[in-house]
Amino acid sequence: MLIRTLPSGKLLEVNSSFLKSCGYTREDILNINYRKLIPKKYEDQVIAQIEELNRIGRFGPIDKELIRKDGTCYPVRVSGIILSEVDGRNILWGIIEDISDQKHAAVINYNFTFYDMLTKLPNRNLFTERLNQVIAANKRSARHAALIFIDVDNVKSLNDEYGKSAGDLLLLEVSSRLKNSVRETDTVARFGGAEFVVLARWLSTDKAEATNQAGLIARKLLAALSAPYKFDLGCDSQPDILIEHHCTASIGVAVFNADERDPYDFIEWADSAIYKVEETGGNSILFHDTSD
Repeated sequence: MLIRTLPSGKLLEVNSSFLKSCGYTREDILNINYRKLIPKKYEDQVIAQIEELNRIGRFGPIDKELIRKDGTCYPVRVSGIILSEVDGRNILWGIIEDISDQKHAAVINYNFTFYDMLTKLPNRNLFTERLNQVIAANKRSARHAALIFIDVDNVKSLNDEYGKSAGDLLLLEVSSRLKNSVRETDTVARFGGAEFVVLARWLSTDKAEATNQAGLIARKLLAALSAPYKFDLGCDSQPDILIEHHCTASIGVAVFNADERDPYDFIEWADSAIYKVEETGGNSILFHDTSD
C-alpha cells in the first residue's frame, strides 16, 4: 500500500490497496489527516518518527495500528521517506504493509508453544519459564515456593467406557477446579495426559511454615478433585446422557528456596514424591524428603 502526504499529515494521494484496507472512499480519505488514522497510544512513536524524518529524511520500518472507517484497528508495518518534488515541496511517501495475517499466525504459534490446547492452561514450556522467574524472585526475597504435582486417577476408565470426549470434559473440569483452588499468584499448568502441576509462590521464609502453607494448598486441591464429576454426554440423537464419575488424585509436593540447584531438580523432587504416592495406592499427599 502506498500513500503520499505532506509532512503535516495531509493526505495527497493513496492507492486502491490502502482504500480497501481502511474502508474509506478516495474522496473521504483525502479530507482526513493521516495522523487521525493512528490510535492515540502511538503518539510518542509518531513524535519519534517525525524527529527521525527531520534528521535523516526517512523512518521505519515500524509496527503500529491504523484505524479503519468502522473504528476497528488493524496492525501495519510502515516505512517512509521524504522526497522533494519539482515544485519544491517536501512530500512524504509511505509504504504500508497490512500484517494482520502475520500477527494472527504469531498469536497461534505463541499459544501452541506455551499453552495446552485443550485446557488453555500453561504447558511445560511456559511453566518452566515461570519456575525460573520464581527462583529468581526467591533469591531476592529469601522466600520459599512449592511444586505440587497432581496425577488424576480414573481418567482411563472414563475414556474406555464413554470415549475420549468424556475424558476431555473431565480434564476441563479438573483444570477449572485446580484454578479455583489456588491463589492468584500461583500457576496451574498441564504437563500432559492427566498430569497437572501447581507452582505455589510467595511462601514463608521459614521452611517449616512454608511446608505447612504448601500442605494447606495441596489438601484443598485433593478435596476439590475428589468431589463427584457430573457430565451431560448427550447429543442431538441421544439427548440427556447424564453420568456421574469419581476420581482420586495422587499429589507429590516439593518445597524449595533459591539455592544453586538446577530447576529441574525441583521438578524431579515432586515427581519422585508422586511416584511413591502412586505406589501406595494414590489418593493422598506426600512431601519430598530433602534428606533422600
